[in-house]
Amino acid sequence: MVQSLKNMFTAAETIVRRLSLVCLLALAIGAAVFGCLLSPVIAAAIVGFMLWVNGRRSPGAGITHGSAAFAGFSDLCRAGCLFQRNGVLLGHAACVAPPSLSFAVYSLLMFPLRRSADAVAIATMRGRNPVPVTVRVPDRVPHVAVYAASGGGKSSCYAFPYLLDCPDSMVVLDSKGELCKGTARFRHRHFNSEIIVIDPYNVTEGCDFARSRFNPLDLFRGDENRIVDEARRIANSLVVKTGNETDQFWPEASATIITSIVSFLAAMARPEEANLNRMRDILSSPELMDQMLKVMLQSDACGGLLQRLAGQVMQFQGQTKASAYSVANSHVGFLDSLALAESLAESTFDPRAMLQRRCTVFICLPVDRRAELTGVQRVLISSFINMVFAAGEDSRRRVRFLLDEAATLGAMDSLYNAVQFGRSFGLRMMFLFQSTSQVERCFPESQRDDFFATVAGVYASTSDYKTAKDVSEWIGQGTVMARSEQSGKNWGGSRTSDTANPSRSTNWGGNSSTSYNEVGRSLLRPEEVLQLPTHLAIVLLPNVRPIITVKVPYFLRTDRKMLRRVIDLLSGVVTIAVTVTVFAFVGWALTAGANDPRVIHFWQACRQKFTP
Repeated sequence: MVQSLKNMFTAAETIVRRLSLVCLLALAIGAAVFGCLLSPVIAAAIVGFMLWVNGRRSPGAGITHGSAAFAGFSDLCRAGCLFQRNGVLLGHAACVAPPSLSFAVYSLLMFPLRRSADAVAIATMRGRNPVPVTVRVPDRVPHVAVYAASGGGKSSCYAFPYLLDCPDSMVVLDSKGELCKGTARFRHRHFNSEIIVIDPYNVTEGCDFARSRFNPLDLFRGDENRIVDEARRIANSLVVKTGNETDQFWPEASATIITSIVSFLAAMARPEEANLNRMRDILSSPELMDQMLKVMLQSDACGGLLQRLAGQVMQFQGQTKASAYSVANSHVGFLDSLALAESLAESTFDPRAMLQRRCTVFICLPVDRRAELTGVQRVLISSFINMVFAAGEDSRRRVRFLLDEAATLGAMDSLYNAVQFGRSFGLRMMFLFQSTSQVERCFPESQRDDFFATVAGVYASTSDYKTAKDVSEWIGQGTVMARSEQSGKNWGGSRTSDTANPSRSTNWGGNSSTSYNEVGRSLLRPEEVLQLPTHLAIVLLPNVRPIITVKVPYFLRTDRKMLRRVIDLLSGVVTIAVTVTVFAFVGWALTAGANDPRVIHFWQACRQKFTP
């Protein structure tokens, strides 16, 4: 009820302010017309002032050394970053040249009533107290990466506003649990979103929502056409590659062994045993492993693929077999945890529900155990991504992923596929990094270039030189007009000592000149990127000039005091009333009251005063 009243008051305040601006514009135009009718001198003065304002031009730069420049109002409009309700909230536009006066007038007069807030923002951009203009990532740019050092506002300025603003289904990797505790209740109440919290170690203690359990094998168990493929994806997620392996045989052998066990469990085990915990039991027991391989060799499940997998594993003999099993066990050692085993034993929810209705999944793992639990979060994230791909293409679907400290995930095929091909399936990704160098952990080698070419970048509070240098080079070089001034003075004199005709003469002079020439300069040098004020951020969107934004923390109270807002509302009402009264009187004076003696006397007095 309270929120509804606030929304109604805000809407009324916006409409009244728009009407008051229209009234002030009408009064200004009326005063100018009245002055032109009174005296040709006033008319000439008004015309001259308008020509002077439009004719002011500073020496412009060309594009000899480059055409890089910051995005203006027209650039943001063409890119679809302004006046939209969807997309990632980037903050308020900063350092943006205001639109033309004609467009400001057009917005006030022609925008529909529901866009009154947009019209007011456009009209006030030319004033002293402009209404902040919100900048968002357009939907045509599906993925966003935020780069900021610790304390740079990744959570407060981007993650929290994203969760509090976007009603779509969302999967959140939340290591600290702060996003869940700060937004879960709001999303459930205002967006009617089902809240699912996967929190084995009770990171979100005190949260209003019960902890959920999830078994990744439930997404494909029973579908023989998908079992082996999905099992291989789980195995590749569990086997974490650092990039420093001297021999690729051991991680590949580990993935093969884990794939065979997961495939067996999904195809032939009882439902209560088809989980990762049972996979760990089999892998750590030589007897169970041998029994499983014998059963697989005699099975024709999955079109005979189980026999093939068993044959591959049985080729490991002697020391090679012992080493391969040992390496595979090292990758799944994190499963030896009672809390984690309970969370992965069964599923208390169906994640496919997020494809049909609003659902928010929070994956909360302790920040001090992120290294040892990398395999868990990789399996969960890849399972949800592959689930969306399995649902087929749907451009209207929206399933968003918010990955805090995304670098801890490492290289994953599912992440790369989501970035490159997920747009048409409805996938929208947001990555939170501390620097651009962390991108290589998730997208190594050539994938790094593909990532930067596809994903919008937000650089907030950059503190490392490599990131600053990358930003400076990506922004490019612009052509600026350099001004140089020269000035000189000279003085001289002469004097004769002839007593008959003495004389004395003095001369002096001076000269000055100003010249302009084009020079090339980086739009922002690396040191300028590092020294950028902490409340500003640089946004780089594909095919859009760089944007400067003001970061808006979610906890910042942007509304003015209620008393001030009420006073402004009443002043707007007074302005509207005065304008209506003035134009009503003018209309009466031009029609019914044209022959009234008071009107005739007033008009004659004005003409006598202003006519030369």
